[in-house]
Amino acid sequence: MEFSNEKAPDINIAWKITREPSKKQQEFTQKNILENMISIYFPRCKPFLYESKNTEWWKINNHHFLKKILFNCGLQNIIPSGSCLHNSYYIYGYYIAGISNYNDTNHFTYGIPGLYGIDVKPYFVNCCWKSENNTGELYGEFGYWLIENETNL
Repeated sequence: MEFSNEKAPDINIAWKITREPSKKQQEFTQKNILENMISIYFPRCKPFLYESKNTEWWKINNHHFLKKILFNCGLQNIIPSGSCLHNSYYIYGYYIAGISNYNDTNHFTYGIPGLYGIDVKPYFVNCCWKSENNTGELYGEFGYWLIENETNL
């Protein structure tokens, strides 16, 4: 039996050249990587009585760890900061984060817990209220201030 120093030709090279993933496949893969990383460290949750089927939510109990995950995924531009987030996080011990896809665009959403009319509304421009029971804006109702960000996932 003789051995040669020559490398065997790579029979998969044609497949590698012709089967590059499309941009949509790459985006889907990046979204899955982020979802998997978040799911490893944070529990999934269902914060609303009625929720759309295309949104996944997680209960975030370590703000700094989520920041590291987002930074490693290239999403450092969507990390909110500010006194309302930190105050609410200190009072309730968590906030929620969600990933959704609609209109062919991925969105990363923060949900800051609070009581409507009692806790301070975050100063973010793209912020809206959603109560836990979907009852609307009732004084003292528990819910979340949602801060939505378009992402390049």
